[in-house]
Amino acid sequence: MSIDFCRQILYNNLMISEVKNNLKFYEKQLSQKLFFPQEANFLAKLNSLENKSISRHSTISYKPDVIKYILTSPDCLENLLYYYKNCKGSVLEVDEFQTPKIARKLFAINNSDLYLCLRNELENVPLEKRALAEEYLGEIEKQLSADVLLENNDDYTIKIEDRTVGDKVCNIAKFFLGGYKKFLSIDASEIDQETKDKLYLALCYAKENGIFQKYLFSKDAKEFYDLLQSNGFVDFFGIDTLNEITNNYTRGIKISEDIEKYIFDNIPANFSDLQKSIYIYFKLCQAFQYDAGLYASSQNGKALDYHKNPNLIPLISLQNNELDCCEFHAIFGELLEKIGVNYTYKTSYREYCGGHVSTMLKADSLVFEVEPLESVLSSDFFSAKFDKRVKGLRLQNDNPVSKEVFRQSISEV
Repeated sequence: MSIDFCRQILYNNLMISEVKNNLKFYEKQLSQKLFFPQEANFLAKLNSLENKSISRHSTISYKPDVIKYILTSPDCLENLLYYYKNCKGSVLEVDEFQTPKIARKLFAINNSDLYLCLRNELENVPLEKRALAEEYLGEIEKQLSADVLLENNDDYTIKIEDRTVGDKVCNIAKFFLGGYKKFLSIDASEIDQETKDKLYLALCYAKENGIFQKYLFSKDAKEFYDLLQSNGFVDFFGIDTLNEITNNYTRGIKISEDIEKYIFDNIPANFSDLQKSIYIYFKLCQAFQYDAGLYASSQNGKALDYHKNPNLIPLISLQNNELDCCEFHAIFGELLEKIGVNYTYKTSYREYCGGHVSTMLKADSLVFEVEPLESVLSSDFFSAKFDKRVKGLRLQNDNPVSKEVFRQSISEV
């Protein structure tokens, strides 16, 4: 008995008041028919059924016996088509009263992947049943067509740092349906900021709306989407990171004038924010040294108590240049703020100078950690004074172009 026929019976035989009260319940029952056999022996062996994988977009695992059952059962195919016509999400939902644990185990994959599993197993369906399965899969494929997005003229906008970027949904769909191809032969380092913003806009829409889970796209389109997600093409890592200064310890504290003069009288005017940040770090490492008394006391006792007072930071100067890691990062942070670079302190302690600290900052969209004193005896305080390679600058971006920019910036400074 078809679902449409059952639905018609409901409409024809229920009283109007009952339709209002019960139709939603009956519709739900109809749309949630089991997609797999209910025989006890079949359910009992589900856990032991063979798993099979296909590689398209990403590896998808499924149980071929279950998929073949769906493909050879007209009721299951009809119900599945009804689901695809009416689903609003991207993952198959099965009602709670229908052995949910089994259902979740079988169908914990998205709509497009489920279709690919069905299509992949079609060749193993007996010939006498294959034509009907092919017919239903053709109808399901129509429901999964991303072309429907081309009819969506809604605006989609996002905020990127201090910029608002937007476009029509249909234009974003056009990009993933073929527009992306022009980027396959472009060097990512040559892409301007406006184009980067548009790429990030497309990525955000695709992720937010799960379009690659709801609809069918080409393998190349999915691979390009995955490349955008991994920051392997254009580096989006820093966009949603460190868009403001976070410093609850020492922000606004005064620092010695001779330190400011030492830094800003000599910093090259043509340096980028990234180069300026590295320059400041390198010059501070040259100027300061770790408090020998604090080291001798194993960072305990009165020596440590002295450095816990942030009000003594203004007394640190080029002459009075012994400090600990917290004081270094407090001074470094104030200098970063003066050049307009956002930062935060990375520490597990809630109080100032409660333990070891490092600085995480973002300059020219690159996010990197600064930690000159990971080891006192082999610190960057020593390396910088003797023009050795500093080790306390650690880039967080995992993009080849960004890595090269960072490496070059350090060498140029």
